[in-house]
Amino acid sequence: MLLMNDSPRDDTSLGARRAADRWMHERYQRTRDPRHRDELIERYMPLAHHLARRYQRGSDNFDDIAQVAAVGLINAVDRFDPGRGMAFASFAVPTISGEIKRYFRDRTWAIRPPRALQENSCASSARSSSSPMATAAPPPSKT
Repeated sequence: MLLMNDSPRDDTSLGARRAADRWMHERYQRTRDPRHRDELIERYMPLAHHLARRYQRGSDNFDDIAQVAAVGLINAVDRFDPGRGMAFASFAVPTISGEIKRYFRDRTWAIRPPRALQENSCASSARSSSSPMATAAPPPSKT
């Protein structure tokens, strides 16, 4: 059924694409050939970029988020089992999203402290890690 502003969908081409995707995943699963893996990654990279754009915040660097999404895509391609009968995108989206969320969790503050406190914390941790006295044992006491 066509709705306004919809283009007709060719169900045979959609079915052919799904069959080709399944065949590509099964081939990679059998051979573990890096060339087949690269084909799958290139085929689904637009999905990873779409998810990266969805998670991009105002000043966040898109390239960093896209790279994290690509790592999630690689993990999804390596872990996907075509024998389970599910579509790859159904498996890949939560995997990629989880990788992006983990990136934000590991690199952001859970509580937003005042900027001055946050900067002081970062500066003091940098000083303590670069200072040789910070790791040295205290001098022996004279008794």
